[in-house]
Amino acid sequence: MKKQWIFMLLFAFLFALSLLGISFKPVSAKYSPPKAPPPLKPTSIQIANPGAQKLGQAFMVTGTIKTPPGYLPDSRPVIITVNGKLLGETRTDKNGNYALKVTLNLSAGTYTLAATYKGTHLLAASTANTQMQVLPTEVRIQTVPAIAGVAFTMDGRQFLSGPDGVASISIPKAGLYRLTVNAEQYSNPDQRISFSRWLDENYQPFHDIMVPTNKAIVVGLNIFYKVNQYFVDLSGNPVDPKRITGITIKSAQGDIFNYLPNQTQWVPASRIARRSTGLEQTKLLYSVMGVTVDGSNVVTAAQQRFFTGPADTWKIALTLYAMQLNGRDLLFGSPVGQAVTLKFPNGRIESYPLNQAGVTNISYLARGIYQVQLTGTKGLDNINPVALSKNQSVTQNVITYLDLEVTGGIGLFIALGLLLFGRPWLLVTKKYRVKFRNYRVQQSEWASIHDN
Repeated sequence: MKKQWIFMLLFAFLFALSLLGISFKPVSAKYSPPKAPPPLKPTSIQIANPGAQKLGQAFMVTGTIKTPPGYLPDSRPVIITVNGKLLGETRTDKNGNYALKVTLNLSAGTYTLAATYKGTHLLAASTANTQMQVLPTEVRIQTVPAIAGVAFTMDGRQFLSGPDGVASISIPKAGLYRLTVNAEQYSNPDQRISFSRWLDENYQPFHDIMVPTNKAIVVGLNIFYKVNQYFVDLSGNPVDPKRITGITIKSAQGDIFNYLPNQTQWVPASRIARRSTGLEQTKLLYSVMGVTVDGSNVVTAAQQRFFTGPADTWKIALTLYAMQLNGRDLLFGSPVGQAVTLKFPNGRIESYPLNQAGVTNISYLARGIYQVQLTGTKGLDNINPVALSKNQSVTQNVITYLDLEVTGGIGLFIALGLLLFGRPWLLVTKKYRVKFRNYRVQQSEWASIHDN
């Protein structure tokens, strides 16, 4: 009876283990390996070539994942890399399309762009790649006015402007760069330049620029030309520039330049002003303020005005006059003297011979005060001032010794006549003088009797 209960309990225990999935196998049973997982379903991924991209600009990476039928392509993760460097991760839409906007600043060059799908326990991974090119950016500089041959420095390199005043340089990497104008390196025998300003409120010869930039960098430059003059008198006859000892000109902006005709003088021909339309070249008008000849200014200030240009010559009219000098005897008006000594306003002394008529003509004289003296005369010294302000004839009268003798004789004759007119008896004999005196006495007595 007891053995039956033991077998019943053992049977119930084994039945319970079988219900729990636990079984006892003989030690001698053969081992069977686990079943291999089912094969992964193939997938394919495509990546579109974005084409050549501009430096520093964002671009889109797009493509498609294809999965076997029955497996939705929606929301599949896609990893985008460039030259193995992670750019970002995106997911597919219901059609298996993906897109990722890349904002990473890449330097100019060729890159391998890759898209990777890592797969799942049922779908295989897949990868696709394409070649992408990033183009260098071009920085353009426009000079105002347009000048060829202006040197600029940027990114450690120097480049020049062309005939249209445009200079350009290729920059391979985005960032902040310094642009410098090297105006001192400009070489032109007929023209000089200097830096004026940038389009913005920057008056330094350098400018920090963020690259890439889509707009041209505008720089204003001042132009200088040589000043040449051609001098004429009021009749249009040329005047020897050696006589000129100083020239003064003044620009419309108030700049004053003093120089000599034989000096090379560079003056600004234009300035740069900012208008609503941008930078604009403004030509400078110059006024002739003074031209010194023989110590006098021979122009009217600001009456003659000029713009300057390359190989330009100003024709300046000088107020020079002619003087006719006549040497005459004061009393008789006859020609006297051999020459005229003329002292100029600057103190210079020149001598001019007189012709047989006692006349000499002197031309190209500056207006001013002159000292005139006749030489070679027999008489008193004669130095007279002459204020020359027009063409004029000047008579220099000289008191000669003959004039002194004649006037002295006439004076003596007049004095003797006055003396004899008051004493007429001096002209008769002693007998007649006594009679005349008695007559005077009688006349006096009769006058007194009559008065009584």
